[in-house]
Amino acid sequence: MFPVSSSPGVPVFDTESSGVLVYPRPPRYGRFDFPLFASLRGILFKISTSSVEMLGLQPPAVADDDDKPWAWHDMTAYAEPPFDVYRTVCHALHPDGRTLFVSVPIEFTSPRREITEHTFSLDAGEHLEWTHRGEWMLPFKGQAYYDAELDAWVGLCRHREGLGHVCSCDLVPPLSASGDGKPMPPRWKLCGERLFRPDDERHRGAKLWHMGSSRFCLVEVVARRGDKKMYPIRCVLRMTTFGLRYGKNGELEIAGRMARSSKSANKGLHDRSMEPVAFWM
Repeated sequence: MFPVSSSPGVPVFDTESSGVLVYPRPPRYGRFDFPLFASLRGILFKISTSSVEMLGLQPPAVADDDDKPWAWHDMTAYAEPPFDVYRTVCHALHPDGRTLFVSVPIEFTSPRREITEHTFSLDAGEHLEWTHRGEWMLPFKGQAYYDAELDAWVGLCRHREGLGHVCSCDLVPPLSASGDGKPMPPRWKLCGERLFRPDDERHRGAKLWHMGSSRFCLVEVVARRGDKKMYPIRCVLRMTTFGLRYGKNGELEIAGRMARSSKSANKGLHDRSMEPVAFWM
């Protein structure tokens, strides 16, 4: 099913049918828009600072003369984010499939300039609703993933002492299980083995993906030797796959051997985040 002819499309690979679909492009998606994309209740949401949009269900196959479009729906009036989305430090989806947690610093200028940490949750149940969960942030940088065997969220650590490491974090209960009070900051554990060195002058960005069953893949982007530009002309992708487990004393540790590989890319970096983009299917 294709979007209306006047709308640019986004090619999407369907993992169930092994076919390629064309998603309609979000109407408010611009070059300097840095939204969050999240699947809640099996529906794709685009969350920006001033808008929330939901991709409607794909229309059934119909005759060519039926111009019913596959479209995005503006949900901003129901769930406008109470924070600047582009400042988001990390986010994680609860295993209930309907609750998204977002951690973000918020700056206040009155009566004095102050930056405080906050975590919000978006409940996509009967009504879309943001809730302030507390003045603290999850310990991750970027997206964190729920792993059923560890029964925890796992992601790259954002704390200074944990840069280049992965960490795990206890789940924050959804609203239906937390009562009226705000939960305390969840406990988290740092894996002792460093996976990359963010202070390396060649380092440009890194991202973690969950492969299922406590297996993960880290992709790091580094500049080629001798290229000291912030946006290198050519770069190298370093890939590390590894497993995680809890040790005898409950510590988070690498399980088995890590597999490492690297690949030179002929194209350079032009995105401000310099984070690699990959997909696990």
